[in-house]
Amino acid sequence: MSLDGSVKLTDGGGLAADLIISGGGVAAKYNVYLSENAVKLHFRSTDRGRGELAARLLKLTGVSAEAKRRGDGGGWYVVASTVVLAAAREELRKALAVIIKTALAGAWWTPDRRGDGWRSWRGSGGVGG
Repeated sequence: MSLDGSVKLTDGGGLAADLIISGGGVAAKYNVYLSENAVKLHFRSTDRGRGELAARLLKLTGVSAEAKRRGDGGGWYVVASTVVLAAAREELRKALAVIIKTALAGAWWTPDRRGDGWRSWRGSGGVGG
C-alpha cells in the first residue's frame, strides 16, 4: 500500500487523500475521505472490470467490499467505511492511521474540527492503538 503523501481539504470541508492498494501485479487508486467521525474509502470507474478488481483488492486486505453499479448507469463504485476498515489487516489500518495523523497535524485541521471519532485512530498501532 502506498500513499501519495498529501492530505487535502475538500470543497465540503472534509479531508481527502489518495491510497494505492496493489497485489499480484495490479493496483487500484482509492480516495480516502475523512469527515468529523468517519473514514470512507472510495473507488470509482466507468469500467466494470476495474471496479471488480478494486473490490477484490480490498477483500485481500480483509475488508468486505463489492463493486456496485451507479444508479445513473455512469459507472461502478466501491465504498468501505470506518467499521469495515477497522477490521482490515494491520497494513491497511496503519496506512489509514498515517493519513489521519497527517490530517491531525495539519494547521488547517483545528481542534474544534476534530471529532471524538478520530481518537481511536491516533495510536501507533492503528485502530484503537
